[in-house]
Amino acid sequence: MSLKKNSQNSLSSQQVGLLAAAGLMLLTWFVPGLSYVGLPLQYLNTHLHEIGHALMATITGANSITITVLNNGSGETTNYGGVYVLIASSGYLGATAFGAVAVLSSRNEKSARAVLAVGSAVLALSDVIWLRGDLTGETTGIGFAVLLGVGAFFLRGWPAIVTAQFIGLQQCLASVQSVLFILNIGALGAQDSDATLLQRATGIPALMWAVTWVLISGLLLWWSLRTVWKKPRFQPV
Repeated sequence: MSLKKNSQNSLSSQQVGLLAAAGLMLLTWFVPGLSYVGLPLQYLNTHLHEIGHALMATITGANSITITVLNNGSGETTNYGGVYVLIASSGYLGATAFGAVAVLSSRNEKSARAVLAVGSAVLALSDVIWLRGDLTGETTGIGFAVLLGVGAFFLRGWPAIVTAQFIGLQQCLASVQSVLFILNIGALGAQDSDATLLQRATGIPALMWAVTWVLISGLLLWWSLRTVWKKPRFQPV
């Protein structure tokens, strides 16, 4: 058997499609008229974001932890005690960590379906333990837990891989919202973000917090995609 150097450096059609879908998702954050198109995915982002807060609150000893997801796609986690700086930072960074792990774990059909199953289980447990508030939060939390569970059971091949990687990719990109909130850009508008709350607590400018999260998320996303999409230098012929 001989070895031939692999000169194929272009992205596959599935990878191009994944990046295009992520680009369209980002567009819904910038263009006010498209905000409602991306709202269902925004609910998923918010659930995973708030789960990050709730997990860190639990780890740092907080109690009376509740998650609320609202009609407009925003959410909040309330708690008493814990380490505030870590809890406030863990929304975007926690979602980013989940996203990077999801991308890295979606190398093949079996592992991609496992990612979807784990995501379903995480949402279901969060719904039972922490989720409170309006009907929107309950409906979307249960709905996405069911959808991911169905995906884990029925999806095969590239559809399973691309679905898992897209969910992971959008969690890494969600940190961009922190900058949009502060600068009041696009469809999301101004909100009382984690970064502004940390500014009040620490005196460190909100934009510095937000940019730091975006940089960390971008690096993790680049590394995870580069790792999972890396092609061997040589292939058998």
